[in-house]
Amino acid sequence: MRYHHLVLIPIAILLALTTGCPQPVGPPVPDVPEIPAYMNFTPPADGYETEDALLCTIYFYTGDNIGGQVRPTGPQISLDEGQTWDNTAWDIIITSKIDVGPWGKWAYSACGNGVLASTDGGRNWRLTGGWEQAEIQDVKIGPESPLVVWAAGSYGLFYSEDGAKTWTRPGDPQPFRYVGTALPDRENGDRVLIGTEVGLYITDDRAQTYRRVGPEVPIRSILQDIRNPEWFWLGTDGMGLMKSEDRGENWMEIPGPGDVVNGITQNPDTPEWLVCGIKHGISFSMDDGTTWNEITEGFGEFSPVYATLFDKDDPQKMYAAARDGFFFSEDGGLTWGRKYNDEGNGVLQNALIIDLWQGELYRGDEEPGSTEPGTLAIDTDPPEGDDHRENFAPGYEDRSQAIIDLLVQRTEDRLADLDEGRHVDLMSAIAYIREGHANDALWDDIRVQFEDWGHSMFHSFPAITFYLYTQEFLPNDIKEILRENLVPHYSYRGDTENHWLMHYTGLFLASQSWPESTESEWYTGRTTQENYDEAAGWLNEWTRITSTIGQGEFDSPAYYITYMAPTIVLYEFADDPVIKRQAGMIADLLLADMGAESLDGRYGGGHSRMYDEQVIMGSEDRSTAFFYLFFGDIEIPETVHPWIITAAYSEYRCPQSITDIALNRDEPYVHTEVKRVRNCMRYIDELNPPVYKYNYMTPDYALGSLQGGILQPIQQHTWDVTWIGSADNTTCFSLHPYYSAYELAIFFPEDPHTLTASVQSQKSTYTNPDKLNSSSPFERTFQHEDTLIAAYNIPDDATHPHVTLYVPGCLNAVEENGWILGHDGNTYVAIHYFDEGEWIDEPVETFPPSQRLKIPAGQTAFVVEIGRVDEDGSFETFRENILSLALPTITVTEIGPSIRYTNRHGVTLEYHWDGDIRRLNGTDWQFPTDRLFVSRFMDADVDTGVIGITGDTSTRILDFNNLTIEELPN
Repeated sequence: MRYHHLVLIPIAILLALTTGCPQPVGPPVPDVPEIPAYMNFTPPADGYETEDALLCTIYFYTGDNIGGQVRPTGPQISLDEGQTWDNTAWDIIITSKIDVGPWGKWAYSACGNGVLASTDGGRNWRLTGGWEQAEIQDVKIGPESPLVVWAAGSYGLFYSEDGAKTWTRPGDPQPFRYVGTALPDRENGDRVLIGTEVGLYITDDRAQTYRRVGPEVPIRSILQDIRNPEWFWLGTDGMGLMKSEDRGENWMEIPGPGDVVNGITQNPDTPEWLVCGIKHGISFSMDDGTTWNEITEGFGEFSPVYATLFDKDDPQKMYAAARDGFFFSEDGGLTWGRKYNDEGNGVLQNALIIDLWQGELYRGDEEPGSTEPGTLAIDTDPPEGDDHRENFAPGYEDRSQAIIDLLVQRTEDRLADLDEGRHVDLMSAIAYIREGHANDALWDDIRVQFEDWGHSMFHSFPAITFYLYTQEFLPNDIKEILRENLVPHYSYRGDTENHWLMHYTGLFLASQSWPESTESEWYTGRTTQENYDEAAGWLNEWTRITSTIGQGEFDSPAYYITYMAPTIVLYEFADDPVIKRQAGMIADLLLADMGAESLDGRYGGGHSRMYDEQVIMGSEDRSTAFFYLFFGDIEIPETVHPWIITAAYSEYRCPQSITDIALNRDEPYVHTEVKRVRNCMRYIDELNPPVYKYNYMTPDYALGSLQGGILQPIQQHTWDVTWIGSADNTTCFSLHPYYSAYELAIFFPEDPHTLTASVQSQKSTYTNPDKLNSSSPFERTFQHEDTLIAAYNIPDDATHPHVTLYVPGCLNAVEENGWILGHDGNTYVAIHYFDEGEWIDEPVETFPPSQRLKIPAGQTAFVVEIGRVDEDGSFETFRENILSLALPTITVTEIGPSIRYTNRHGVTLEYHWDGDIRRLNGTDWQFPTDRLFVSRFMDADVDTGVIGITGDTSTRILDFNNLTIEELPN
């Protein structure tokens, strides 16, 4: 019977299927819903092996770290209440905050390169996020699972539900950009409070939609009360501490802690005891915020406190994370002292400590990455067409050899001075090695250099470049040293465009060079293919925006090398023919761009970035070496930058059509461009607002300008006239020496209250009233050909309330009837100023002779008109023509100045601050905002990616959409 029973069921089913009869009707089988990834977390029943730990994230400006090393940063761990510390992840990498998941096993740290993730209590880390996820400011784990992670960054809010393996930018487009912090509701993971630079947002649907609530001021911290989940506390920059009793819907101000609250903490034993980290020190309340006491004693001279922490075992013990140190209290926060090491020195100095965490940290087995050999798949399909590089400037080979010989001699000279603690420059050493001069002294010096190699793109890019150009000559141990400094060695990708280009060029080529490297070897904790793909992704995106909306750090005599050198190295060594073609086209664009605005090898007009010495001295322009090599027609510069060696040994050739642009100055011409402001993180609606450039080029001088305002931080050069003359400082310009936390916070993610000090520690002239480069919101320009108006509207309470006009001694200038008149070479200069000022001699002893006119704050302007021998005859004739004109006029209004001037050609220029209006002969004039390039030599529309470059006999058309190049006869 048992046998028949087992057989009858299959037969019944078979009969039903073969006859088409319906199966018996029974209760419906419910669909099993797919379990979301963030729910797939089941901890072991017996928990994890843990240990009490204290974690903080640190970024150092200067000084020694708690561990005795110089300038380390990153997540630090202490297992003895802060007495001793060890770095638990990347060092020398900017980190912001840290969060640790249930049972202390999952840890995430926000950093400049993205989000670092650990699954073994911080023993091993993996970099996550990709190039789109930059400058992360905060990271929080969701209440559902340690696999759910929220990352707040300078470019929005990001979300992962698989332990940071993949990320999304939910609800895009998001209604905010800079997100400083985010906090998921501990009772409802779909609800997240998001602190941005413009106020507080809430999402109730896991960031698919957002709504704005609360104060419209920068949010610095969010705390959910440990007693009542309906209560939230908010720390702001501008309105101090606020409280909500309805889960963040409505907010009330809590007077007492001051206008800036960086962090909020509750005492776990007595939750009515609140502590706020404020602009200087702490403020605490023992009665739930009714009354407050401020404590600054024991902290540094200026010590914003970013986080405070009660010891979980002894709430009378407290820790504080401040800008200039790690502080502690043993009486519940009433008195404070700085933590010290065994030698009695300050544990932290000039640091920026963002976050604190104390609890149980997983101390079980490590979980290293895979040790399987890596592989790399590269696209080898070439783009259509070819590079058309058959025709290039005569004498290229001779100029290349001259550069090589110069760098060989420099290396020889440096080797003779090694006893003085100097080292051979790696780029110069490329020439020394390739020309057959390598010796034991050189190899030994290179070995010594890499014993203490740095962690930035200024180290990784030269290292990969050195390796690729010299690998066939290198001893095996140095090859391995280079591999160790490029594969497992941490590298910070930086915070500017040139940094990213160097970083991703290095990562791209290192991945290509050592594809066998395993996940556990790579400092990123990722596969070779993942590293390669991220680098290629950013390089492709940078190419796209540069060819459609303009370069970010544009036309910089100082930083030109940091764009050209990586581009040339990619062209030389990329195995992917698409990347190679793309790099060659970008090199074409950069050279054509420089050629159209250069005079005798020197950039003229406005620039994004340059140092004081490069503002005034042409010999300091690092771009000139590329002019010499690819265009010729000038002597080899004495100050050749060694990174030119990348081009001297490259197969890249600049086509003759571009060389023609640089050398043809037979007739004056106007050249206009649209560039872009570098990424704006805060205060500005657009990510990359446009920059409008206007240059008037002649055989004798270049007069050029940007539109004015804050277009680049720190090193902006808004306008100048540069000419061929008798000295090294043949230039005139004016500026307002402005600096502010507001300017810096537009472009940098750190605390605005500390940014000025941070930048000043690295760019020592930033706050100097005598500096020679500066952006300013109180400056505007209007130019037409050889005439320019530089208008200023400087309030009396402005920092450095004066305008500076730079006049070199070689101009032999005199003052007549409100004009400064001078001449040098074939160029004549006339500058009118409206207000009395003070003339001072050049204060920098190493600069050539010059004077500076300093005019006090207010509504003022300079009117500039330039002449030359071929157009005006003698200087006396030019002088008489200028003095015969009606003087420029200025009208002071409540909004700002209005300036009017009719030049010697009869052309009338007007600039009106109110409305930022420019008029030419009575008609409103606008920059050609839809044109990327407009001139006799270059032609392109914004957003098209197609650029025409016209030389004497041919036109080169670069189509970046399909990476094709056409070279057509004129």
